[in-house]
Amino acid sequence: MTASTGDLHQLQGADGSRVRYRRWLPDGDVRGTVQLVHGASEHSGRYDRLATALTARGVGVWAMDLRGHGRTAESTGIGRFGRGGLGVDTVLGDVDALHLVIDDQHPNVPRVLLGHSMGSIIALASAERNGADLAGLVLSGPIGVAPHLADTVTALEEAVAAGAADHALDALGAFNEKFEPARTRYDWLSRDPDEVDAYISDPLSGDEMPLTVAYAAGCSPWPSRQPPRQRSRHCRTGCRCCCCQENGTRSAATMPCRSPRSPSCSPSAVCRSSSTSTPRRVMRSSTRPTATRWWAT
Repeated sequence: MTASTGDLHQLQGADGSRVRYRRWLPDGDVRGTVQLVHGASEHSGRYDRLATALTARGVGVWAMDLRGHGRTAESTGIGRFGRGGLGVDTVLGDVDALHLVIDDQHPNVPRVLLGHSMGSIIALASAERNGADLAGLVLSGPIGVAPHLADTVTALEEAVAAGAADHALDALGAFNEKFEPARTRYDWLSRDPDEVDAYISDPLSGDEMPLTVAYAAGCSPWPSRQPPRQRSRHCRTGCRCCCCQENGTRSAATMPCRSPRSPSCSPSAVCRSSSTSTPRRVMRSSTRPTATRWWAT
C-alpha cells in the first residue's frame, strides 16, 4: 500500500470559520484511522512523512490545521481563534467535527487520536470529553505537572485585559536556552539540522505563525473553567435536534446536544450514543505524568 498525497479539504466551524485539513489514504482498504493534532506554530503538512509511513500499513490519516495555524489562519487570523471569542471550545468542536467526517467515511474502523506538544493537550481534552469510541490515545511530548503555569495564565489574562490580546507571543523561545550557544533560535526542535532549517524556512511555521496573547490565554485553563460535558448523544448530518435547529447548518451538527432530542430526530439514522468514559487504551510517548489543568505549547 502507498499513500495518497495529503490533499487539502475544508470543513466549516461552528462560528463559520473555514477549517482546513489534510487527508492521506492507503491504496487499499483502510484498516484503521489516525486523527492527528499538531503543536503550536506549525501545521498539518509537517506530518507528511509520518502519514506516509502509516498509510503504507493500511492506516488512513487526517490532520487539521488548528485555528490560528497553517491554512486555517487564512480564515481565523494568525494566532487567533476566529470569530466569537469562544476560545478553546471552538478548537475542541473542530476536533469533534473532523471525527465525524472520519466516521462517516470509514464507519466501524478503529480510530486513534494522536496529539503532539500543544496538540497533546487538545487531544487529551477531546478524549476526556468525547473519547469513548477511541481505540487509542497517543500523546507525544505532553506537558508534565507544572503548577507554576498558574502564574503564567494569570499574567496572560492581565495582558489581555490591558489591551495586548493581539500581540504576538514568543511561546517557544525559552526552549532554546539549554542549547546556547546555538546555531538558530530553534536548535531545541531537533538534533537534525536539516529538520531545524526546514522548520525555519517554512512560511507556515515558527516566527511566521506566532500565537497571540489572547490565544495562549484562551487555551490555558480549559478543564478548570468548565467540566467535560455530558454527551448523551452526538448529532450527525440531517439531524433536527436542538443544536441543529438553533444554528441551521451542518457545522452545528458537530456540537453536543444541550437539550432533549426533538421528536423528529431518529437515533438509528442520525444520532449515536456516546458516554463520557475514558478510552480503553492510552499510549504515551513520554513517561512524564500528564496534567490537563494548564495548557502549554
